Amino acid sequence: MTDTVRAPRRRSAPKPAPKPEPDPTTSDPIEIALEMVQDDPAPESPARRLILEQIELIRAERHHLRWQLASERAGLGLKLLTGLAGLVAAGVLAAMAWNAAGSRSLTVEPFSTPADLAGRGLTGQAVASRLVDGLTALQDQTLSTRAAANYDNGWGERARVEIPSTGVSLGELQAFLRDWLGEEVRISGEVTRTPTGVAVTARAGGQPGVRLEGSEAELDALVLKAAEQVYGMTQPERYAAWANQHGRAAEAAAILDRLAVSGPRAQRARAQASLASMQHDNRAALARFDLARQLDPGLPTAWEGVYDRQGVLGHDQAALEGARRTAALLKGRRAADLAPWAAHLTRKSAEATVAEELGDYAGAARLRTIAGDPTVDQPVIACRRCAGSALLWASGAHASDRDGAAMRRLRAQGLSTMAQEIYVAPTVLLTDLRLARAVEDWPAVVALAGHPAAAPATAAIGGEPKVVIAPMLARALAETGRTAEAKALIAATPVDCYACQIERGAIAARAGDAKGADAAFARAVALGPDLPAAHAAWG
Repeated sequence: MTDTVRAPRRRSAPKPAPKPEPDPTTSDPIEIALEMVQDDPAPESPARRLILEQIELIRAERHHLRWQLASERAGLGLKLLTGLAGLVAAGVLAAMAWNAAGSRSLTVEPFSTPADLAGRGLTGQAVASRLVDGLTALQDQTLSTRAAANYDNGWGERARVEIPSTGVSLGELQAFLRDWLGEEVRISGEVTRTPTGVAVTARAGGQPGVRLEGSEAELDALVLKAAEQVYGMTQPERYAAWANQHGRAAEAAAILDRLAVSGPRAQRARAQASLASMQHDNRAALARFDLARQLDPGLPTAWEGVYDRQGVLGHDQAALEGARRTAALLKGRRAADLAPWAAHLTRKSAEATVAEELGDYAGAARLRTIAGDPTVDQPVIACRRCAGSALLWASGAHASDRDGAAMRRLRAQGLSTMAQEIYVAPTVLLTDLRLARAVEDWPAVVALAGHPAAAPATAAIGGEPKVVIAPMLARALAETGRTAEAKALIAATPVDCYACQIERGAIAARAGDAKGADAAFARAVALGPDLPAAHAAWG
């Protein structure tokens, strides 16, 4: 047996172990895929497909987010618009409530009338319209610084602008708010038959009706008489002013006396001020004005009365303070107490008084001229009186400023504007006297101040001769050598009169009485610490 020797089998080389995958450097799958794409750039590699899918997903999400953001913005805009609409509605309602709270309208309802009169055209609306005409005429005839209430008919069409989801119109809402918050008074009445003719009954609010009887031919006169009664019931302060201006002072005083002790505090203050303005005695008037200021410390008409009457009494410091206070009040919210034309006139007049007391006569003349300029709302009855009076006051300021030409020009304009003969002689005399005193034409002062008409002229414009005429005449007598007469006259003047003390000092100085002059000038300075005239005269 033959032994066979086999060659040894060659072993194949062992396969190398697969290269281990490197550990990922991040847990983010997108970043892992990006790293794999670097090692396997094949277009169809799983990593590349994953990245492409993620790109599409991001695009879809961005598109969705854009719509979502637009939707959210639209929702926010809608909410803002809704909120704005609510604010506008609330603002409109608040404005309506505010206007309603300040409403002082008076609504005249159609009267009830007999069928036969209605058939002849005397319907309830016709009678109510005639009543409104009468009330309007009374208001036009009343010169009052207070704003008038409005008389409306009660049958006008209201605007049917409905509030959504309520069926209520804005006109009805306004009427409801006026009834609830305002001072609206409804005026109603009827015309009835009587055995002798007809009777007209008018009612205002909850007050008892006023019944007037007469023949059928007198129906129109009865309605106008009823209008007068309604005017007194609904606007008693203005009615009192109308009665006083038409020669019925006792009736006006009786109404104001009643208002001064009843009703709201502000109304009582106004009534006291009105009663004060009717007083001829200046000190009695000031006592009334003090009562008015105790009730309402910021009442402009009370302060106006104070500076006016204090000035008449020769209390120039008090007049200055009152005028300053009046002007300050009418620069603020208290201007609403007066009708706009009255607030303008009163404020400028007060500012002119301040300027005049401080020696700025040119400024005072300018302010008084502005005060007389008519305003849009100024009633016709006030235009002539107030404008004319302001021009006359301005002419007096020009006289004190030694401008005779301007004085005469404005005096002529003022007198022609007022067209009342009663003012001509007093105004001419007193402005000529002021000019003569300003230029120190002493013989002319003696002639004018010593004229028998001088004292009555002063009284005619509400002045006091002892304060206005006597000191000027005494000074002129002293300057013309009539010293004894001058001393006797000045001694009879009030000791609290500012101008009187100045002239007393000047008379004493001219007589060589230096001690007496110093004493008088010192008293004048004490009476008017803010006033320049005494300081200038004393030197």
